[in-house]
Amino acid sequence: MPAGPFSTGSDPTGSDSAGVPWAGRDLRPNPFAGDTGESDPELVELMRAAVGSTSADRHRAVVEALAPARLFVPIVAAPGETETTDDGLEADKSADMAMVTVAAPDGRRTVPAFTSVALLAAWSSEARPVPVESVRLMLSAVSEDAQLVIIDPGTDYAFLVRRPAVWALAQGKPWTPSWADPDVADALDRAAAGIPAITEIACLPGTDTEARLELTMVPGLGRDELTDVLTRFQNALTQSTVIAEGIDSLAITVQ
Repeated sequence: MPAGPFSTGSDPTGSDSAGVPWAGRDLRPNPFAGDTGESDPELVELMRAAVGSTSADRHRAVVEALAPARLFVPIVAAPGETETTDDGLEADKSADMAMVTVAAPDGRRTVPAFTSVALLAAWSSEARPVPVESVRLMLSAVSEDAQLVIIDPGTDYAFLVRRPAVWALAQGKPWTPSWADPDVADALDRAAAGIPAITEIACLPGTDTEARLELTMVPGLGRDELTDVLTRFQNALTQSTVIAEGIDSLAITVQ
């Protein structure tokens, strides 16, 4: 197989460009040797199938396919150390390479990632495409305090990996959308326990949020009573670790 743009090699008896011998170094194989930088068509097909879908299986299939996937992250030069010139001006002495993050509509830090070099280049001509294993990307996102990862932004099949899925991928654990997770459903029922005014809870896929809770109330509640019920329910939600970890974001509607 011809070497791809991310293949590397070295003569073990020689030295690197700085003249330092290769001998004695721990040179591990490049996991991206032979990578042509193209998208995985099966992953893209799964992403397309998930667009606008309320099927938990379709969303879960994308996350499962991401687990072993190679992605590309945009890296840009960030100012490093500075020094003062003879003229008294501040000048960059060095530059560090930093992973790009963007802001989601709700302000949260989001890491953009791409299935191909071409898509990254179309998104930003200035960023350097760096191949990375999906698990390592999710770990990096967590360390950067980024709760979201957007795959192939700018396409009509972009897929948003929300916080619970980011954490699951980073830990090598399975993930289920919150609206189809029985543990989340049980936690919601427990949160409503002791609040007789709530007669039913439905956890559904959200639009701007990951999940939407539809609460059915006993008829005849006044405005103040309804406000009190919602306050008690929301307080109960904040006490649940399962809900905090299993639901990225939610909206509540009353029936």
